[in-house]
Amino acid sequence: FDVTVITPPGYPSGILGRTSQLAHDVLVDAAGISHLRLKRTEYSQDIADLYLSAAAASIAQAAIQQGVSLIQAEGTSVHGIAAALAARSVGCPLVIEIDELLDPAEPYYDGYERTERGQMALWMSLIAARAADLCLVSNERLLYVLTEAGIPPERIMLAPYIHFMPPDDAAATRAFARDLGLGDGPVIGVVRDLCDTYDSAVLADVLAGLVDEFPALKLLIVGQGRGGDAVRRRAAEHRLGERLVLVEKPNADHLHLYRRALDVAIFTRIESTKTAMLSAYEVSAAMAEGRAIAAYRSSDAAELIEHGFCGLLSTPGDATELTHNVRRILQDRATQQNLGAAARAAYLNAAGTSEQARLAEVYAALLSPGRRSLL
Repeated sequence: FDVTVITPPGYPSGILGRTSQLAHDVLVDAAGISHLRLKRTEYSQDIADLYLSAAAASIAQAAIQQGVSLIQAEGTSVHGIAAALAARSVGCPLVIEIDELLDPAEPYYDGYERTERGQMALWMSLIAARAADLCLVSNERLLYVLTEAGIPPERIMLAPYIHFMPPDDAAATRAFARDLGLGDGPVIGVVRDLCDTYDSAVLADVLAGLVDEFPALKLLIVGQGRGGDAVRRRAAEHRLGERLVLVEKPNADHLHLYRRALDVAIFTRIESTKTAMLSAYEVSAAMAEGRAIAAYRSSDAAELIEHGFCGLLSTPGDATELTHNVRRILQDRATQQNLGAAARAAYLNAAGTSEQARLAEVYAALLSPGRRSLL
């Protein structure tokens, strides 16, 4: 396939092969991927219009070239609107996936949801949801918010995450871990972007609190974001040296191996407000891989993890309690295995064949000649 990535003005820079296309720059990188750089504008708000028109045209062109019968896309912010415009132009049914959303019915507290950007993201997500033939949501709270926003219940479906899990190969996982510099373990850590909603620095505190008991212990963090700098600073304060392995540009094809290298997966989201509908994708991915989980008791983690059965939950911000829970798992191999097995069973039960069969029936209905037209 020919791949074109639509980017903001000036990004990326330093790629050879630039050609001119109307008012835009087209840059081709070493892998043959074309980067369509949007033109600079006098007013920043025009960028959204440029992005929407370019993205919608690109999706529609791909749909026509590949002869697709249905368009499915992420529904957050501008992404869903671009997909809706494309679906309307080519006459395809539209399925929108919504993993996180702000709740307009609750009071706004200090934080992202109170900003103009946050309100605009909510507004655009709801526009995409109203245009869709079907909205897929990952939790009950999102279903409630969309219903309250006027989306008909018959056009909303609760669909747990489905994760791709290649056959487990213990030897390949051990070799992969050694290549990363993890040795023979144990290994604690996380596979997720290090965004501001997570307490990233506490991971170094947990490692520092356990190295005396587990001399070979390593902390693996796979993901990028400003939280990486916080982890590095805290690791330097504790003089952890090579015990911290930070992979900021992971190979997407190896995400399952990064997760399988973990003896304990740690999730430390801190909720600054009740109004954010949070995505639990990374937690469910760790459960799918049968990892023992230690997490802060945030709403997204608590929705999936039953404390003491398929993971251990602690008070957000309490490094001592989190360290204690990680210690409990590392000290007892049976506890680690039982928690991991229970987590995997819980994931498989939530993402069972009945849900997949139901979704297949919905797709079949959307593709039938008598389906509802896009409004």
